[in-house]
Amino acid sequence: MHGRIKVRTTAEQAEAKRKEREKKLKIYTETTSRIYQKRKNGEMDKESLSLSEQVLAANPDFSTLWNFRREVFLHKKDESPPEEIQDLCQKELFFLKNCLQVNPKSYGVWYHRQWIMEFMPQPNWKEELQLCNKFLSYDERNFHCWDYRRYTVQKANVSPMDEFNFSTEKIKENFSNYSSWHYRSKLLPLIHPDQSGGSERVEEGALMKEFDLAQNAYFTDPYDQSAWFYHRWLLGREMGYLELICQMGRSELTAVHSSVLQQELESCRLLLEEEPDNKCKYSIRLRDDANNGFVDACIESAFARKGNGGLFGKTYPGGLLQEGVLQRSSEHFEKEDFSKSHASSVPTIFSFSEQKTKRKAPKKRRSIDDDFPAKMLRSTLV
Repeated sequence: MHGRIKVRTTAEQAEAKRKEREKKLKIYTETTSRIYQKRKNGEMDKESLSLSEQVLAANPDFSTLWNFRREVFLHKKDESPPEEIQDLCQKELFFLKNCLQVNPKSYGVWYHRQWIMEFMPQPNWKEELQLCNKFLSYDERNFHCWDYRRYTVQKANVSPMDEFNFSTEKIKENFSNYSSWHYRSKLLPLIHPDQSGGSERVEEGALMKEFDLAQNAYFTDPYDQSAWFYHRWLLGREMGYLELICQMGRSELTAVHSSVLQQELESCRLLLEEEPDNKCKYSIRLRDDANNGFVDACIESAFARKGNGGLFGKTYPGGLLQEGVLQRSSEHFEKEDFSKSHASSVPTIFSFSEQKTKRKAPKKRRSIDDDFPAKMLRSTLV
């Protein structure tokens, strides 16, 4: 009827979309063929950049074309003044930003951007940091952006403490962020090194604050695994001691647990009491490691290392706790189960008993959420 717009049927719409796709595919194929031919002929000109830009705008993951663009840039560097190269790189960075809008996790785009910044006569690293912050606000788990940000931070001479504060902000925004926790594990030994330990050791006061932060996260959401991974890494940094005490005239060897480990066990037990349906394997594993052979495994390690001096009257450092027990779970946030009982290999002349050490009252916790349920821990762990 007159005055009414004809509405296409479903079949007509599908046919129109098919023709449109075929048209785009034809242009894409023809343009790609022209680029290959120009590369074969060694034509490193502006048209090569223009043609490859058209294809990459639609498909940022076309690695061959990024390689070709780098060849063109290297060719122009030999025949152009620095000012022209600087302007060319600025335009390339703008184009790369548009490509990231299409695919923020394109490896080829991030790698080419890093190459351009190295190639550029006068790079602006502060602008690159702002770009990273922008894309991390879109997706805080974009590990390509995190990798590029670490590279940019080194070039911009940003202090580790500033980056540590940045990771704290990202965790408070969303603690279900593996990348932020992992970045934190790299920065913590640099900012708060333990002078009495190795390069991976952390000062005790800073370590306890990190335990609080991780505990706040997994009490807020016990099912989220990101904080549990970081918690396991923290256990590997703990500088506790395993004391093996033997009194003369008694065939009994007493093993004293690490006070930090005892405190973390208490928090996990409380969590499992409050959340009986919680199936998170990390909290359950930490509890079971203490109940099923954790001490025996440490003592067996001590027997294996006793040498000619024997065990009597000696205090064995935290390395016994780490090697074969905690260290495997702390490096690279491994998921390997380290709870294995080895009591059968210990000489039967000894009997073992656990002795708990007195623990200090936990410090006031920094809550991620005002409604954080872990505040009840304060009265429980005293």
